[in-house]
Amino acid sequence: MPTPWLRTAQAAAHIGCSPATLRRLIRDGKVRSGLHYMQSHVGKNSPITWNLNALEKRLGELTPMPASSKPAASTTTTEND
Repeated sequence: MPTPWLRTAQAAAHIGCSPATLRRLIRDGKVRSGLHYMQSHVGKNSPITWNLNALEKRLGELTPMPASSKPAASTTTTEND
């Protein structure tokens, strides 16, 4: 199955974030050109397309796991009679 590539607005809607968040990921160096996104030509206003599969995987790596989903620490309690 081919990898879906979407423009910024569509990718943001699919993932559930704003287009500004995706641009911030680029600015902060959290995603890589050629893997997570591509610009069609040089220039700050050139359209960006996003590799949804790679982007979703990367966001999963960047997002901290909620405390309720983390494995519980193993603790053993002993009672003294």
